[in-house]
Amino acid sequence: MNTNVKSFLESLDMKEEVNEQKLFKKNQMRGFNTKMPKTFFEHPIYQPINEVILSKNPLYIVPRRWEELDRDFKDVAVRNYPVCQQSVLKASNLYNYQKGIKRYDYIAIPLFSPLYDALYPTYKFQMDSYIFIQIVRMIVQGSGYRESIDVHSCEVQKVLDVLLSHLVEYSYIDHKKLLIQCRNFSINIFELLSEIDSFYQNDSLNKHIILLKKILKEYHVNK
Repeated sequence: MNTNVKSFLESLDMKEEVNEQKLFKKNQMRGFNTKMPKTFFEHPIYQPINEVILSKNPLYIVPRRWEELDRDFKDVAVRNYPVCQQSVLKASNLYNYQKGIKRYDYIAIPLFSPLYDALYPTYKFQMDSYIFIQIVRMIVQGSGYRESIDVHSCEVQKVLDVLLSHLVEYSYIDHKKLLIQCRNFSINIFELLSEIDSFYQNDSLNKHIILLKKILKEYHVNK
């Protein structure tokens, strides 16, 4: 390799390393999550769902995974979501949940834990909706994470409307994968969509739900 070219490439590597160190220090000072994915597919959205995040108010949601939230360096059981300007507490048992719900509006519950099983009968709609949103986020992202097409709201109605519009409008959507993923979590997607439609009673959301149901039913017939 030409000596000048080699020197140039080494200088680029050095600059990149320096920039990474600066970013790490900057994020530490600002309290941000410094565990950034190295590639598109290392983004948490492509990893198994380990928690559901419950909200006191069913009209609002933290639509991201626990792993995507900013670390709180003062408390390992707390993470922050700046879009909502809210903190999320991870509770591992009923005592921590009951104590935490008095202070926090959002609680992360380990999936299929005894606490999850205890709360599921009461919060089935919210829990299934959160899991459904995470599945759809992954399906919509396709072959590589893009922040520009992700959701950036804390209102459940808006989050669902954006995601369902992507499901019916984007040509690359893998509807078979959507059905399989929902089935893996024992979610009847048709029933859940009907519940969402009934609960929010929004015209735009209703339009997208009708179209998605039609696509999924045709998929069953044709595939």
